[in-house]
Amino acid sequence: MKQRNGSFHYIVDLASNPTGVELSTGGIYDNAENVLIAGRVAVFTDSSIEAMQIYKEILRAMNKCFTRKNNIFVSQEVLSLLEDGWRLTCNYNAPCENDFK
Repeated sequence: MKQRNGSFHYIVDLASNPTGVELSTGGIYDNAENVLIAGRVAVFTDSSIEAMQIYKEILRAMNKCFTRKNNIFVSQEVLSLLEDGWRLTCNYNAPCENDFK
């Protein structure tokens, strides 16, 4: 999809790609202070066996590299930022009560 600034934004619909796995990385939200946006790894519930195998392989790799906190994979750096009062959320506009604690 062409953007106003001339760049392109690519969208892959998982419904039309049943062997696909969504991997969205999170990071620091630049438009606010002390806000981290959580990433996401997902497949459709009716995904193919191949998609589930890929998904499980990604989770195995993440288990080796990250710590789980309340079912969210976080790095040691993120744990430190959370201790310093940073927010970890999927949606900056959502109330703080919905943040990952």
